[in-house]
Amino acid sequence: MEEVKKNKGGRPPNTLLDFMRIKAWLAFIMIKLNVEKYEEIKENILGPIPAGMPLSKYVVFDDYVQNVRWDRHIDLKSGPNDTYLKLIEQLPKAVGSLSVYKVGPYDNQEKIPLWTVFEQDFEVMREFLESQIPQMKGLRKSGAPLTVKMDLVINLFVPLEQWKKLSFKDPDKHPEKHIIIESYRSGYFQPSFKLLTVAMAMYRIVLNAGESMAQMEYLMRGLLAEPMSELLSKYNIYEEFTAAFNQLEINDLMQRGEIELAKKLFSKMSGIKF
Repeated sequence: MEEVKKNKGGRPPNTLLDFMRIKAWLAFIMIKLNVEKYEEIKENILGPIPAGMPLSKYVVFDDYVQNVRWDRHIDLKSGPNDTYLKLIEQLPKAVGSLSVYKVGPYDNQEKIPLWTVFEQDFEVMREFLESQIPQMKGLRKSGAPLTVKMDLVINLFVPLEQWKKLSFKDPDKHPEKHIIIESYRSGYFQPSFKLLTVAMAMYRIVLNAGESMAQMEYLMRGLLAEPMSELLSKYNIYEEFTAAFNQLEINDLMQRGEIELAKKLFSKMSGIKF
């Protein structure tokens, strides 16, 4: 096993993405350990001596684990630094935790780059979309309109013939029941981090281009209202994810000069009245 030196905790988290990384990392470890309380991590994460490991090394390893400031990570006062991330990754009961922190949660055994959608590398987002929807690459090369690419994403969540009946010029005429929620309830799609990342990547690209924003906002709000809520809650990041989405929306409204709408959304999100 890799030798590591004792080190203090990582830098204090200061963004919603920081909080999501820490909380998802902890939740993944708890799921692997099959424990329900944060306090149970330290006493369960090392387990019995792995086959072939000298007792002396096990004792040193246990010392490292016991010195991890789990309380500071649980309280979101600091994130785990690279030293401890790599240390915990070496433990048989926490294999995969490093990727959860650095990349995003898993769907089964597949790494899903969920954190990418809250960063600014749009090329990475495009590459992910094209890896999941191969037709996207051909559309990009042919110079197809963004709305055509968007339809490929939307069709993952609801039949396009239903979607096309919606009017985004007059949102007040939308059906009372959200069609994304109804589509989910009918079994048209199953929630997954892969689908969520596809939808969010498309949303970010559309937002960056300044096109068809109402359509993608409607899709995302439907997904977050119910279909993806349990999935995100499993990793204890539903509130942070929704707040980060709202933050993107507020920033966009401000840039477009729609100050009153931005204020209204901020008030709804924070409870602060202007």
